[in-house]
Amino acid sequence: MTRTYDLIYRTKKEYKRQWAQVILLLELSIPPKERLMALLKYSRPIGVDKKKRGFVVTKKTDMKSLSESDKLMKEQQLKMLKEEKLMLLKRRLKETHELSKGHGTAHLLVKCQLCSRVNSLEILTDSYKAYSVEKNEEWQPIVKFDCRGLEPVDFDPRVGWRAIGVESGTVFEDIDLHDKEWADYDEKVNEPVEINNIGSRFIKTK
Repeated sequence: MTRTYDLIYRTKKEYKRQWAQVILLLELSIPPKERLMALLKYSRPIGVDKKKRGFVVTKKTDMKSLSESDKLMKEQQLKMLKEEKLMLLKRRLKETHELSKGHGTAHLLVKCQLCSRVNSLEILTDSYKAYSVEKNEEWQPIVKFDCRGLEPVDFDPRVGWRAIGVESGTVFEDIDLHDKEWADYDEKVNEPVEINNIGSRFIKTK
């Protein structure tokens, strides 16, 4: 097993030293079998390579006790961490994974930490549908998932969307819906265009 410590840079220097001592104790004072179990317990996988792991130190912080500059820094760190997790998830969803016992494939596999069951989600790519302006302000299905042990609870549209002007046929590429709204100008008809009031819901189907 390859062990890396590059994720420790997120912590303060004092915590780096403390964690280095913990790692040293694990390396020297524990029998090999117990050492491996301890390393697995106090580390997490990096990316999709399950054999490459990193050690992370976490500290619960009271935001009220921080100065304004520290609050901004903490918020930025949390935002960056969230972005990294979303990017990793996005890359994983582009890949397919074989399910055990020949039960097909899935785009996302999540192992339960309590029961060790592997739950899966498959994007049914043949279910993609465009949102139609004829049924604007109505709920319209745009994609289906085959979920086994997982249940999606929220939808974040983010980037990469495509829209076509109703009257002009103008194509707007790579639309950014981070803020769940978008505006532009259609030069062919000399009118502004926009997307707003985005809502989403998940419905169980048979």
